[in-house]
Amino acid sequence: MAIRWPFAGRADETARVNSWLASGVGALVLGEPGVGKSALVRQVADSVGRTAPVARIVGHAVSNGAPFEAFAAVLTTADASLLSPVEVAGRVAGTWASSAGTRALIVVDDAQLLDNRSAQVLLQLASDGLVTVLATAPDLHLPDGVQRLWRDGWCERMDLAGLSEVEVEELIEAALGAPVEPAAVRAFVDRSQGNPLALRELVAAARASSTLVFRDSAWTLVGRPPISSGIRDLVRSRLAALPGPHRSALETVAAGEPLAMSIAGELIDESVLDRLDADRLITVHDGLVGPLVSTAHPLHGEVLRADMPRLRMQRVRLALAGKLEASEHPSPHDLIRAALWRLEGGQAGDPDRLLAAARAAMSLSLDTAEVLARQVTR
Repeated sequence: MAIRWPFAGRADETARVNSWLASGVGALVLGEPGVGKSALVRQVADSVGRTAPVARIVGHAVSNGAPFEAFAAVLTTADASLLSPVEVAGRVAGTWASSAGTRALIVVDDAQLLDNRSAQVLLQLASDGLVTVLATAPDLHLPDGVQRLWRDGWCERMDLAGLSEVEVEELIEAALGAPVEPAAVRAFVDRSQGNPLALRELVAAARASSTLVFRDSAWTLVGRPPISSGIRDLVRSRLAALPGPHRSALETVAAGEPLAMSIAGELIDESVLDRLDADRLITVHDGLVGPLVSTAHPLHGEVLRADMPRLRMQRVRLALAGKLEASEHPSPHDLIRAALWRLEGGQAGDPDRLLAAARAAMSLSLDTAEVLARQVTR
């Protein structure tokens, strides 16, 4: 049965945007795909629409080449290319003006896709005090006119993060209509990182696979939810534009995450790592013996590993195993990983290393320890 997902959480963010709009300042809501930018903006706009006119425009991924493309609906002239942004702004204001004199709200989805001339019109409308702008975009790679909305003070910037654990619980329970066990909530938080779209896909896949079941008056996870085709498409779309060397580097991180920064630096060009970090595709966090590198989102790593050809995965992990074994003070966890990767790649490895890995695994997983110990006796 399909689930209708409500708007839940975001109380602080909603209040902040409403306060900006009440003072005559717009908002530029930024965040990764699926984090809920459009849902937040829609909620705010619906509330504003009770007392003021609201108009909506969208950026176009594929432009038709028309001048002032986003405002084509209000331009009746056959040759709009002869008009200036100031003239178009005047026509737009005349069309969307409120009879009561209330300033109109213009909602812009995907502001990064606005053509430059439409962005100039938007800036003109805001700077003339004719409209307030409420826009969404994935990042700050925006047309100059849209960037200036924030830089010149016509919009405040909000970087929208994932939902908190409490908000995730609230959203799932609102969607499913019943309590969810705390362990299930934590599992969904860890994998989705609070991204509402990823969360929706994970819950749907868990229900479809019967790993999320209703038991004893609460929803319970009885297994690891699979990755849905929707999540695969979302991640693949996010990574589609990566150049070859950057994709290869990200696959290396995914294959071995968490990966010691020292090892990542040996296998991946420094400039490529810097670019992945700037694009928020990797994250660096503190480990017991130094910084560790991981993919920025757990689902990115899962999809990358699932999509990697088997032979390439084996080659990458064998290279990583060699680096882990050669480190001065390998951790027990690293010894286990290196041994298992060698077995996956068809290399039994040195018996002494296998035995050390088997001993290290005793306190973590008896099944893993047995697998490694059996290899020693062969």
